[in-house]
Amino acid sequence: MMPIGLFARRTGLTASALRFYADCGLLVPAEVDPVTGYRSYGSEQVTRASDLRRLREIAMPLPAVRAVLDADPAEAARLVDEHVAKVLGDAAAVRRKAAAFVASRAEAPRRPVAVVKGPVLADAVEQVLTAAGCDPDLPVLGGLRVEASCEAVTLTATDRYRLSTRGLVPAEPVGSAWAATVDGDDVRGAVAAMRRSVLVRVEAAPHAVRLRTADGEDRCCRLLPDPFPDHRLMLASLPEVGTRVTVDRNPLLHALEHHAGELITLRTARHALYVLSDGDGPPGARLPATVAGPDLRARFAFTTLYPAVSTALGPEVMLDLRGHDLPVTIRSADRGDLTTLAMPAAPDHQAHRAPEPLSPSDDPLPPRQGHPRMTTAPSHPTDPTMNAIGQAVAEAREGDVAAARRKLLSLWSGIGVTGDPLHRCTLAHHLADLYEDPAQALAWDIRALDAAGAVTDQRVQQHHAALHIAGFFPSLHLNLADDFRRLGSFEAAAEHLNAAEESAPALPRDGYGALLRTAIRQVAEAVARRDTAKRDTAPGRTA
Repeated sequence: MMPIGLFARRTGLTASALRFYADCGLLVPAEVDPVTGYRSYGSEQVTRASDLRRLREIAMPLPAVRAVLDADPAEAARLVDEHVAKVLGDAAAVRRKAAAFVASRAEAPRRPVAVVKGPVLADAVEQVLTAAGCDPDLPVLGGLRVEASCEAVTLTATDRYRLSTRGLVPAEPVGSAWAATVDGDDVRGAVAAMRRSVLVRVEAAPHAVRLRTADGEDRCCRLLPDPFPDHRLMLASLPEVGTRVTVDRNPLLHALEHHAGELITLRTARHALYVLSDGDGPPGARLPATVAGPDLRARFAFTTLYPAVSTALGPEVMLDLRGHDLPVTIRSADRGDLTTLAMPAAPDHQAHRAPEPLSPSDDPLPPRQGHPRMTTAPSHPTDPTMNAIGQAVAEAREGDVAAARRKLLSLWSGIGVTGDPLHRCTLAHHLADLYEDPAQALAWDIRALDAAGAVTDQRVQQHHAALHIAGFFPSLHLNLADDFRRLGSFEAAAEHLNAAEESAPALPRDGYGALLRTAIRQVAEAVARRDTAKRDTAPGRTA
């Protein structure tokens, strides 16, 4: 027999809880001293007590707990499933009511932003949200980015290791352009209603969107306040495709489904795509394919590659491969409205996740072709200077380099040489991109590095909690190395390349880190050749 204190420690229940359950008749002591009233329990009661504790941990009421404990295994499983379904239903109802309350409290009236065919929208939401993340420190990665205009409604989601985006044609033209990030769980809960409605009308308020369906019951979805990663810049900045593979989708899915292990190696050959096991597994499958480009091998986590292929539209998929450590684009061979990017697994497969939650660019994958630069996204909504820098950078990307340069120079004059180091570092870093002359770019890159030396992690994390200043230095030194190389100062270029390599361990093991490491190697090769020509993949305005 065990005294109540020892039994409590064995089962994870407190002595007071044991007394309560004894009084309820759920767990009666094996013996009670008639004089002292002291309770003792038998070892055969440990399992029941532990089960009781676990059922209470999932908020099961006492009558249901009694029924589960006294039931056979099959009936117990049914009762637990029934309870879980009720809890989830209650949570969904609370979520809907909370979203409706927030929407009703909005100061500004709702405005229509999109009208989309319901079943099409439902399918698109389910396809795209397979790429959403589940990181409590970065809730925006669990959201669905929605961008609406008269011409298209675009949905995007990313966990930084996979990105999916799909464009839809509006059923009716509505208003001006609008974009926001919608809570992923909220919009998932509205999928069934979307599918039953011919049209879904999307109306926006400051803190929520309302989905108006044919059944007359509006669904409210909360908007996430944190800025979404700059996925458009990332997509536009991807390196050129090295090898393109077109393969039947169903045989590829079959090969993936029957693959053993968590890692999958894809190898291209002249007329085939091989799905290979990692290590000592079975030989894998050979799939007939149309292949354009050199043979290439890349390794992926099953949980990254399979969803990307399974959500592709059409009977054939196209794989655009860029290298063993760069993202692959997966899309339909004849329908381009759904595009998915997937990152290869890290060479050592250490959790496939970057040690840092986000790269310095705050983008899910490489931010700039060949020669990465930091970006201003996501800007904090209360930091007008960072917002203004971001707007000027976006203007430059759209082609108006002169106007962007004027705006950044004006901002620099206002900030001054003693201003916020983060503002000075970010502004100088981007302004260097807007000069074709390497001497002018060098002057601004020097200012960026100088300002970075005064930036603290605390200041950087006011901009975004996941950032660290150490992650800025590889890009800063690389830019200086390339400037000096173009000016023919190869010794100075080599010094900054060494500094970039020494600071490279701070880079994440993701697409951004891989692209930056590749750029360091490319600049080093150019220095070794004493090559002063501008690299094709470097940033800056073309002549």
